[in-house]
Amino acid sequence: MVVALLWNRKRLQRTQTSLNLECDRRAQAEELTRKLQMRLGRVDKQSTLSALAARIAHEINQPLIALKNYALAAKRYVPPGSANAGKLTELLAKMEGEADRAGSIIRKIRTLLSSGQVDAIPVDLNPVLKEVLALMKPEADAHGCRIDYRVTGFAPIVQADALQVQLVMVNLLRNAVEAAASDAPRGGASISVIVGEAADRMVEVSVTDSGPGVPADEVGDIFESLYSTKETGMGVGLATCRTIIEAHGGRIWCTPNPAGGAIFHFTLPAAEAKD
Repeated sequence: MVVALLWNRKRLQRTQTSLNLECDRRAQAEELTRKLQMRLGRVDKQSTLSALAARIAHEINQPLIALKNYALAAKRYVPPGSANAGKLTELLAKMEGEADRAGSIIRKIRTLLSSGQVDAIPVDLNPVLKEVLALMKPEADAHGCRIDYRVTGFAPIVQADALQVQLVMVNLLRNAVEAAASDAPRGGASISVIVGEAADRMVEVSVTDSGPGVPADEVGDIFESLYSTKETGMGVGLATCRTIIEAHGGRIWCTPNPAGGAIFHFTLPAAEAKD
């Protein structure tokens, strides 16, 4: 009887071991299936985003071309020799330039979303970001929001497409302004932009706001295509930011601000030093 009991015990142990292995294999298979479904969903959303970007590009290009043509035509009606002729001509030339710049951004984003290619060259990140800060200042002032900018003691030369990086910054700053202004008394909202060195020859940019922050259960989703926490949001902005940054060989992520709010970080590769 003792021998029979021992034999049954060993058989039960072998059966239990087999069941444990089977459970482990099933759990691994379920996890693999979940990951594959997530990847397929991301590919599907990315395809949808690319199609949406192509449609938006087509729709916006038409009024941009018309705007440029109107500016060119308006130049011919500026009275020669009048006191304001020079200023009017200058303003119309700026309209042409901004229309060309907007068209260039749209074409670059459309190419990026369809092919994933980036025309990266060595650029000084400091003036690139300062140009965005100047562009965003009226909007920040209108929301009673102060933006502080700081570079931590080095020349941030990165390998990047300046226009695409500026698009990322506009998206992050606009979100930060809206978040900070919604959660602070008039004039009490603040944002900080800090540029510093990161590991593995990368340059890191962080945008910190004093808003309500991002819920922990949404941090992993906010960069997904067509996902938005705003009632009127399309879920395109942060997804496009991630596409741009990852195409540059960097990464973008969000962490909570210990003082309240959120910190959005992204990295770009530092340009190779010239001999």
